[in-house]
Amino acid sequence: MLTLKELSYKVQNKTLLHPLSTTFYPNTLYTLIGPNGSGKTTLLKTLNGIYRPSRGEVLWKETPLHLRTRKEMSRIVTLIPQEHNRNFDFTVEEMVHLGTYVHGNNQIDHALESVHCLHLKSRYLSTLSQGELQRIYIARSLASDSPIFLCDEPTANLDIRHQKEIWRLLKRIAKLGKTVIVATHDLHAAKTTSDRTLILSNGNLTYQGKTPDILSPDIIQETFQVTEETFL
Repeated sequence: MLTLKELSYKVQNKTLLHPLSTTFYPNTLYTLIGPNGSGKTTLLKTLNGIYRPSRGEVLWKETPLHLRTRKEMSRIVTLIPQEHNRNFDFTVEEMVHLGTYVHGNNQIDHALESVHCLHLKSRYLSTLSQGELQRIYIARSLASDSPIFLCDEPTANLDIRHQKEIWRLLKRIAKLGKTVIVATHDLHAAKTTSDRTLILSNGNLTYQGKTPDILSPDIIQETFQVTEETFL
C-alpha cells in the first residue's frame, strides 16, 4: 500500500504539486488524467524518488519511502518513462537484465515471455519498432519484481493495435498483484481499462475515485473544456 500524505513539490517559488493525499492499493490499475502541465509527470517522478517532496510524505507500508537508499527504492518502485533511448548498443536480453540488479534474480526469460517478446531476446534495441521497444522496457520493469509500476504516457506515438496491446499488458500486470499507475491523455483507454482514476489540474488533485464515476461527461468537460466525444 502506497500512501501520500500532504505531498507537495516546489521548484524555487513555483509550486508544481499542491498538497495532495491519497492511497494506492495493489491489484489495481490507476490512471492519472489532466491537461499538459497539470503535474502528472511531476507526481510520478516524486513517487519514484527522482524528485524529493518539498513537504509531506510518501509512505510504503506505513514507512517513509524517500528515507530509503536508491537501491531500496528500486526494489519497490519502477518507472517506465515516456521517452526511451534506443541508441545504447544493447541487445534486448542485456536491457532486461538491467532490471534484475536490485534483486539479483534472473527472470529475463520470464519477463520477456510475459510481454510476448522472448523471440526478440537477441535483437538490438536499435532494430525494434516503437511498440516492441515499449514492451521491452516494461519487461525490464517486470524483471525488477517491484510491486509498484509507474508509467508515463506508455502508448504515446504508438498505432492503435500497439496501444491496445500495451493497455491489456498493464491490466494483466495489475492483476498479478501490482500497483500500476499510468499518466495518460488517452481518456478512452483509461475509461475502458483502468480501475480508478485521479484527475490533476494545475498541480491540484481535483478528483479521484472509480473510473466510471470520475470520467463522467461533466467532469471531462470541466477539466478539459471539451465534450466526452472529443476523446472517442
